[in-house]
Amino acid sequence: MDLRAIIFMPALAASAIVGFVFLMFAANYYLQVMQSTAAGARDVEWTSEPFVDNFWQVFYLGWLIGLWLGPTYFIGRVVAADAGWLKVAVPLAFLWVMYPISQLSSLSASTIWLPLHPDVFARMAQKPGAVLGFLLWSALTLVVFGVALRWTFGTKGQSELLIVGAPLLVASGLIYGRLVGRLAFALTYTKSLFGKRKKRKPKDAAPPPAPRREPKPAPKRTLAAAVEPDVELVPEVEESPEPPAIQTPEGEVTGYGVFFADDPPPKPRKRVVADVDDSPPPPRKKDRKRPGSEKRREWTEEDEDANPYGVGEAEVTPEPAKATTVVKPSETEMRLMAKDESPKPPKETWHPQLLQFLVQPSTLPVFGLLVVVCWVAGFFVRLAREFDPTT
Repeated sequence: MDLRAIIFMPALAASAIVGFVFLMFAANYYLQVMQSTAAGARDVEWTSEPFVDNFWQVFYLGWLIGLWLGPTYFIGRVVAADAGWLKVAVPLAFLWVMYPISQLSSLSASTIWLPLHPDVFARMAQKPGAVLGFLLWSALTLVVFGVALRWTFGTKGQSELLIVGAPLLVASGLIYGRLVGRLAFALTYTKSLFGKRKKRKPKDAAPPPAPRREPKPAPKRTLAAAVEPDVELVPEVEESPEPPAIQTPEGEVTGYGVFFADDPPPKPRKRVVADVDDSPPPPRKKDRKRPGSEKRREWTEEDEDANPYGVGEAEVTPEPAKATTVVKPSETEMRLMAKDESPKPPKETWHPQLLQFLVQPSTLPVFGLLVVVCWVAGFFVRLAREFDPTT
């Protein structure tokens, strides 16, 4: 009985699960490095996000990489059928040139899933030195990344290669994200191909009032219209003088009166006259004094200075408020107010200070987590390759 299959199947499943977890962490931190650098930050701002939220980032990077790596791999096999190393060199060279364009297009387009945008080519043409520098440094980084990937997942035994290859793999991946973000930051200070859209003028909040239409006079009735049965009789309309305006909370309201000539004249209303009674009022009943009630005293001019509520002087004399000392702002706050930390156009695009983010205190936990997960994934891959029953 071959016992290799008993070990191979669990090792294969574990390598797939741990490998996907490593890709989730790597994609998340790679995008954080690239986005922080593209925003002009000197140091990388690491953020902790829920584990499930990083699920889509693996497929996002897989879409941008597989868009060029998949077709060019088959092209390399057709072009270089005899030379084995050309089968790998052709797709990697094509990926080395086209992936940065897709990544920059994704950052500048209306959606992150768009792999090509014409504005990127126009901006890159304005900074040829920055583009050539990126191609040089990214080529060296990708060479180290390929060697570290081979040492970590492509060898059997030789555990020392796994121990050395995992840190190199993580470091080269983060550095490549730093280079892509630096190129995006340098291209920010170039002119766009489409230019800025002009802002539309805001429309008036209230439309102008419509002109008032005067009513048309109705045609007068004639004898022919009264005799002929087919002619429609139109009553004569007369206008009354404009009544006075009515005051409302929204303003004055005016109108005009209309009545027909055939209507009977309005009946005059009777004027109501109030009757005035000159008889003296009935005598008022005197209030009965309740027990304990006192006679009311009338208020006179002598009592103007008196205190009717019986409020006396304050028992405690209020002290004048003392001036509090003003807290002096710190140097960081002063730099923020002076906008010293705002990103400025880079004088030198590529310099060794770009690698200082690897020794940040906040970078060490991230780097250590990625290396440990990479070691575990490499161990299960090596275990599955060692007990593969097909070899």
